[in-house]
Amino acid sequence: MPYQSYLLSFCAICLFASCSNHYYYAPNTLHLPTAKDVGEATVEASLNGSQQIKGFEVKSAYCFAPRTSVMANFMYMRGSFETGSSFVFPPPPVEKHFGAGFITELGITRHFPVSEYTDFVLTAGGGIGRARNNYDRGRESVLNFNRFFFQPGVITKGELANIGVGLRYSRLNFHGARVNFAIGDDDLADIQKIERKGSFLIPDLGLNAGLNFNPVHINCNIVLSVYNGIGYYAFSNSNLNISLLYDINYWTQKKHKTKKK
Repeated sequence: MPYQSYLLSFCAICLFASCSNHYYYAPNTLHLPTAKDVGEATVEASLNGSQQIKGFEVKSAYCFAPRTSVMANFMYMRGSFETGSSFVFPPPPVEKHFGAGFITELGITRHFPVSEYTDFVLTAGGGIGRARNNYDRGRESVLNFNRFFFQPGVITKGELANIGVGLRYSRLNFHGARVNFAIGDDDLADIQKIERKGSFLIPDLGLNAGLNFNPVHINCNIVLSVYNGIGYYAFSNSNLNISLLYDINYWTQKKHKTKKK
């Protein structure tokens, strides 16, 4: 698949259907937590979508120890398309297809200061997901998976804007598939290739950029999978969203800093 196509999936953790194709995995956007002071917490919600696929992501982070935070992420996406033939007369009935998927995961992040505004961050975590596709005449496939990841990154947070970049290494494992073998030959071949491979090591490059209107932040999140065989296994390689992030205890922190001065 071309890198310019934006998934709007979740796999999310994820799997979906779009552009008259079924997909069996798509990456969620990278979470690069900015919460690094004890007690600081953030919640972020985003809308993902394209002409064919629409969904959302929710991310949260809480700093429970100095420069150490936990995070939780969830993504859900779904889409649909129709197939038919204009080369046959009379034309056959239109076939309706749809797909949906989710990913949910937990992780822990450690911040290492580089400068006053910049941190190097290391995150590790894992999660589960499911990809469900419906084909013509109600036939269905369900692929379950788990994913473990390690993610180094760099975050710069200023008064007016913030930017972050990270590289996520994911170990993706498929298990417990349930497939109606009467689905189309091409779709069945894609699923069989995934089952034969079973496990994948997928690197994802993620970028986050946003504007700060404390305590609200408007962010753009992009992720691109750089795994060579992403299209061969009917995986989507990208994700794009626009999100709102809220610093839950911003006013408490501001008051505390004022008293300290």
